[in-house]
Parts: sequence; C-alpha cells; structure tokens
Amino acid sequence: MTPIVKTPSMALPSEPTLEALERLCADPKNLVYIISGRDGDFLTQHLGNIKGLGMSAEHGGFMRPPGETKWTNFTEVLDMSWLAEVEEIFKYYTEVSLTFPMIFARTIDPILFPSLQRTTGSHIEVKKSSITWHYRASDPEWGLFQCRQCQDLLENNLSRKRPIEGGSL
Repeated sequence: MTPIVKTPSMALPSEPTLEALERLCADPKNLVYIISGRDGDFLTQHLGNIKGLGMSAEHGGFMRPPGETKWTNFTEVLDMSWLAEVEEIFKYYTEVSLTFPMIFARTIDPILFPSLQRTTGSHIEVKKSSITWHYRASDPEWGLFQCRQCQDLLENNLSRKRPIEGGSL
C-alpha cells in the first residue's frame, strides 16, 4: 500500500490510495479488506474513517470487519512468552537508544557492553503478536551481516523450542 521507508511508522497511505479505497468500498458489490503488518491503532487512525473497509492488523492476528469498531484478537489464546526471549536477542544487535547520552556511548568498552556498539540505524518494533528487528537504516553490508548473525542465533537457540519463522533477508 505504501513504499518501504526507513521508519515503519512513516509508511502512510497516500491521498490517491485513500481515494481508491473509498471508491472501492462505496460499491456494494465489493468486499474490501486491508491486510497489513501494522497494528490496529495505526490502521484505525489512518484508515478507520473509510466506510465499509475491513481491516486485518498484524498480518492476520487481529481482524475488524467492515462497519464494526471492535477488533477481534486471534492471538489471545496463544502463548506469546517467546516475545521476551526474542526481544533480548534483538536488543543485543540493536544500536544504542537515542535517549542514551551519545557522549558516553563513545567511551563505553565494547567488550563490556557489546549491545551498545552493534548495528547503527537499527531498531526494534514490538507489537502484540510479533516483534521485528529493523536494520534498513543501517549500513547495508553490516546490517545484512548482523541480520544473518541474529537469524543464526534465533534458529540455533529458540527455533527448537518455539514456533519461530524468520523473515526475509
């Protein structure tokens, strides 16, 4: 629906897209759904005013039929405790937070605090049913290398005990 951008929250539907959705939904012969990786709050904020539009958030984890305001949570019966384990691994590969004083980050020993020296430009996006490590704003070669290292760690340590699916590189 939108081009990939460095910060996922900046991927907003364009006016022509919104107009096309409104035209499609206005035709009673159409049943229109948006299937998105974004969360329900994001979809509600940016598409919730389109009459007759159904929405699926977080890649099908949540559903809101056309004409309704309540979301159905399909993940509430699932064991989501794996999110915390994955987040710890992602933190290891993520750059220091902007709230961390950068003057101190330059003086930190990378042996003692390796997570503070990892992948510049990366960040973690946590949702109700998923977690994503974004590295598209990092150096392309280094980001891909770190991604492969992270994927290897996930596959060798968590996939044996959890139903984890790795994303595309």
